[in-house]
Amino acid sequence: MISRSAWVGLCPECGCGVYSFRDYFQCSRRIDRKCHFFIRRNRLTVFGKESITDPEMAVLLKEQAIPLKNLQRKNGERFSCGGILIYDEDWGWSIGFTRWVPASPPNLPKRVKRLVKRIE
Repeated sequence: MISRSAWVGLCPECGCGVYSFRDYFQCSRRIDRKCHFFIRRNRLTVFGKESITDPEMAVLLKEQAIPLKNLQRKNGERFSCGGILIYDEDWGWSIGFTRWVPASPPNLPKRVKRLVKRIE
C-alpha cells in the first residue's frame, strides 16, 4: 500500500481520486495500471516555476486555468499566462499554456460580472 499525503481532486481521465505525493500527483488507479494520470510537481521548472502546489492542482483538476506569472523563456524573456491540464498520447499529462483571462475583471459593471459568472 502506498501512503497518500493528500487527496486533491478527481482524475480527469477516469474520475477516481488524485493524490499528492512529495514529488508528483497521481491517480489512485495508476497503481493497478488502469489509469495514466501522473504529473510531476516540477513540470514547469524549465520555465522558472519551482513546483505545482496542491491548491493549483485542485483547480487544474476542475478543468480551470491557473495563473502562471513571471515565467521565463529560453531567451530570458519573461511572460505570464494561464495553465491548463492537457493530455498528449506520446508524452502523457502536462500543463499547457493559455491566455489568462480573470473570471471576473474588476473594472466591469456588476451586471456584466454576473453574466460572466453565469457563462462560466
